[in-house]
Amino acid sequence: MEEEFESAYPGFVRPFTIPSPPVYEVVPIKGAGLGVIATSDIARGQTIMRERPLLFLPVIYPVASMGENLAFYEFVVNSMRPVNREAVYALVNARGPEWYSHLKGILDTNAFGTHTAVPGYGAQYAALGRDISRINHSCAPNALWIWDLETLTFTVAAITPIRAGEQVTIAYIDIACPRFQRQELLTSRYKFTCKCPACDPDDMSQLMNDMQREIINLFAENEQPARDAEAFERWLADGARDSYYDPHDTLKPATFARDVERLDGFTRARFAFGCMFTLRFVQANIWEPTLARIVKGYSVRENEERVREYALLAAGLKKAHTGSDGGWMAVAMKPRSTDWWGKLGAAR
Repeated sequence: MEEEFESAYPGFVRPFTIPSPPVYEVVPIKGAGLGVIATSDIARGQTIMRERPLLFLPVIYPVASMGENLAFYEFVVNSMRPVNREAVYALVNARGPEWYSHLKGILDTNAFGTHTAVPGYGAQYAALGRDISRINHSCAPNALWIWDLETLTFTVAAITPIRAGEQVTIAYIDIACPRFQRQELLTSRYKFTCKCPACDPDDMSQLMNDMQREIINLFAENEQPARDAEAFERWLADGARDSYYDPHDTLKPATFARDVERLDGFTRARFAFGCMFTLRFVQANIWEPTLARIVKGYSVRENEERVREYALLAAGLKKAHTGSDGGWMAVAMKPRSTDWWGKLGAAR
């Protein structure tokens, strides 16, 4: 097992850097225990925190009993340095005293599934952070987290600009589902009722909010991304003309498959990303190709302002997800230098 792991990750554990000076602090949040606030303005894509976990351990061994797992957890935590052990036990156990054990409740409340296969080891792994575990949830988060096995670190990065004094939030659950399902998940797993702007029960826009989430999911479903890419190519070949349909009036979840065919590929891309931008719900499978089509469309139309606007959005989101802008910043800085600038006939 060790040979397989060392072959996959030579030089493990790799060094890493942290933002300096710090741009956040952990403080009491009214009605939500402790939380994380920005101490200075944070740009989209900027790294907010990077830390190694207090614990990185199997969620459950494939061949172990629950009792053996609980004993292993207790052994590991009791072997930690006192300051780290105290940090673990200072975290909330939302599962309550009836759970398997107090420590198991802390882990199940605060640990993040890394979703990263560890070569040579069959167990599923989770990691428990010191500060990332203090970040509160929102269904319209302003940050995301990623896990890097090579450096054994969490990175939290902004997906929207965050002002100094504003709370940093991430999503604990899949925020693609409608409000009632999100509330059920959060209540069952974390024992709280979400009161973020996306869950405001008095907001009459909730129906539209849920419809837009469903439409985003439909844009990402099965063969739809490929159909949207083909529709964009047809739009280019047809001269990049204006659409005659307003997607806000045209697209409804119940009749999406029929209605979306009325929209050209450029309109589809703008509407899909508009929904994601409004909801702060960045659908992992489609956000970048969708933005790429928008940038290409505005390049073909020679709209420098719009190319720069959407390329900057893409650069920030790409940097938040990967740590690099993926070349999008170069497009934003010199929109007229792209291969697509002014080339209405490029796809003919």
